[in-house]
This record gives sequence, structure tokens and C-alpha cells, in this order.
Amino acid sequence: MLGYDEDEIIGKTLREISYSEDLPENIIQQKKLAAGEINSIQMEKRYLHKDGHPVWGLLHANLVFDKDKNPLYFVGNILDITASKQSQRILEESEKKYRAYVDNSPYPIFVADASGRFTDANPAAGVVTGYSEEELKGMSIPDICDPESLESMINHFKRVKTEGYASGEFVFVKSGGVRFYMQVEAVRIDDNTFIGLCVDTTERNITEQILLDAKILAENASNSKSEFLANVSHELRTPLNVVIGYSDVLLSEVSGKLNEDQRKFAASIKGAGSNLLELVNSLIYIAEIEGGNSRIELSEFDLPSLIEDMKKITGAVAAKKCVSIDFQIENDIGSIIADKSKFKMILHHLIGNSIKFNNDNGFVKVVIERKDGDIFVQVTDSGIGIPEERQQELFDPFVQLDWSHARKYEGVGIGLALVKSLIEMHSGTIDLKSKVGEGTTVAFTLPQK
Repeated sequence: MLGYDEDEIIGKTLREISYSEDLPENIIQQKKLAAGEINSIQMEKRYLHKDGHPVWGLLHANLVFDKDKNPLYFVGNILDITASKQSQRILEESEKKYRAYVDNSPYPIFVADASGRFTDANPAAGVVTGYSEEELKGMSIPDICDPESLESMINHFKRVKTEGYASGEFVFVKSGGVRFYMQVEAVRIDDNTFIGLCVDTTERNITEQILLDAKILAENASNSKSEFLANVSHELRTPLNVVIGYSDVLLSEVSGKLNEDQRKFAASIKGAGSNLLELVNSLIYIAEIEGGNSRIELSEFDLPSLIEDMKKITGAVAAKKCVSIDFQIENDIGSIIADKSKFKMILHHLIGNSIKFNNDNGFVKVVIERKDGDIFVQVTDSGIGIPEERQQELFDPFVQLDWSHARKYEGVGIGLALVKSLIEMHSGTIDLKSKVGEGTTVAFTLPQK
């Protein structure tokens, strides 16, 4: 523990092996033990390693007496707790960073336990609700939720408990009785800790109502929505990257080993943050496209190499759901001309949807070949299928089919709308065929001339 051989340590005094700042308390405890004021010593202290660096130890010592009850010597054992102290320091630093992020966030943040009672809230949450942070800590979700939204809010909270993430907009009530709207992005950290990141959407809702009453063109409303989504999404992406980055640092164990619970918590934070970041990135892309701010950058790249990357990305996700993926790529297909990042995004969304809306032990087949010189891609799955009368709706932004088989799957309905926009930016075409209970096939063509 201290780097000495047995013959080296024998004869060393307490002063020689103790960290100077911790020595006085150690001596005080020894005197109390010798005087009979205490029965034993148990304390955390630092010792000095042979090479000079401090080592944390848990000391447990007793006094040995002779038959006449005269003190003879101290006997003790020391447990090396250096790793434990390092883990504690990492957690304390992580808590400071988390606290700084939460306190300085312009967005209301609520932390609740499994019963829905608030255990923490940041200053922005106090501002938007009209309650102090301390007042909020003694309240629960029903205390601030408008009665008309309470049932949907409770269902939202149940979904977070079971699925780990949920998103929705609800009506709340300020301390003075004024109603307001908030978009709530909720994440489960563990079985008794749930975080809600909120955005006050009251102004947006009022604006939308005014636009509706005044019969403003839908295009103007859409532009306002896109601008709002872009601004909010960009503001969310930076703190989410920080959360994911720090969870990566913890999981890398560069500053010390994590115990099983610590690793589980850090992995949960990273997973939930990554899911939310993927949603935010999709919102940014659709907002850029709708606002006319997205451009394609055509280049020639090796398609088989890109497909190998896609296999790695989608394989792990499919395995979790026991879904098999079969890539059938035409031999010698070689290089293609397209915007590489957007082409990869198209495949990611199509294959991801086929996995998400599939059945356990289902399959996904991806066919890529040349037809008349153009690139033809077809993604087929054995999933739940889509009613014929609802299929075209899927290409509209923010539409997810609200029928019994589809509603249990998470999402905000921008995947196919984004895919269609990206394909049309390449002057390509897309087609969808589906049958309820049998599966779906999505095919698209990208011109190469």
C-alpha cells in the first residue's frame, strides 16, 4: 500500500508515514484511546507513499493491554480507500458541473422522483412558474399542471418511466393562476430520478392562434415554426454535447474506476442524451430545409465503403430488437455521385424506421443497384405496415400515424419527410408501398447523369 518492504516499514514512526495535515487528528485520537475516552480509533486519513504521493487509508486501531491492564502498544489495520476517494472526487466534480449547467440554463429544468414529486428545479423553472426553487421542491406535477392537461401529463410521465424518454407539450398554471404552455423533453436517469428539460412555448401558441384567427397563409406559419425549431434545437445541441461528453469521460475511467452503479448511471445519461441529440439534429435539418438554407454538395465516393459503415451503425440497433438485416449490393457498383453525408442520412433514417417499426425477430432487406445508370435503393421490412389511406401523410413534416399499432412507437414524425426532402434535393424520386401486418417497402432513385 505504501510501497515499503516489510523490513523497511518496521521502525518507521507515525509521523514519518503520515500526511502532515492529517497527523494532528491522528495523535489526538491516540491520546483519547490511551486515556480510555474511546474504545477504538476509526478514521480516514492520508498516508505518505514511499515515493512521496499521498495514499488514502481507513484506519481502525485498538490499544493492547497487559494482564494488569497497563497499555502496551497500539495495533491497527489500514484499508486502502484511494480509489474510493478518487471516485468520490469525480462524482463531486461532476455534480458541480451538472449544478452549474442546470443553474445557468435559460430553459426550465425539473427533477422529479418516481411519484412525480419535484426534488430539484433550476432558477428558470422558478421564473416560468412564479414559485421559488424551494417552493417547487415541495410540490409535484399535479400542483403546476392545468387540469385539462393533467391526464395527458400523467400518461407522458408513465411513458418516461417505461420507455426512458418522452416529449410533449402541456398547459401549466403559474402561482398567480395564469395558464402557460411548455414543451417538455423528459428523460429517465434511474428508477427514481427523472429530468424534464422544458421550453416555454406560450408565445408560440398565442402566435399560432392569432395566425389561425387571421387566416394567415400556412407557409408563414410553417416558416415561424421552422425558425423556432432551428433556434431551440441549436440552443439544445450545445448543452447536450456537454452532457454526452462528460458521460464519456466518466465511462473512460481516466480519473479512476467506477463501480457498477456509477457506470450504469453514466451509461444511462449518455444513452438518453444521445437519443435526444439525434432528435435535435433531425429538427435542425428539417428546419434548414424548410427555410431554404440547406444545400447539397455533390462528390464522387465509394459506395461499398459507405455501406460497410452503415452495417456497423445499424447492426447493433437491429440486434437489440432481434431484427436481421440483409444488404444486397450489386457487384462492382463502385463509386456514385451524391452528397455523401445526406445520402448516409437517407439510409440511416430508412433503415432505422424499418427496425423501429418492425416486429421482434423480423427482417430488413436493403437492395442497392444501378438501373439505367442511376442508383436505385430499396428498403423492405416485415414490420407493422401502414394503412393505404394514411401513407402519403408520412411525407409531411411532424406527422406520425396515430393509430393503435403505430402510436406505441416513439418519434415526432420527421423521418420520412426529411428523407423525401433530401432525395428531391438530389432531383431523385421516392415511392412507398405498404400493407398492414405485412410490412413496408420504400424505394428511391438518384440520377447519376
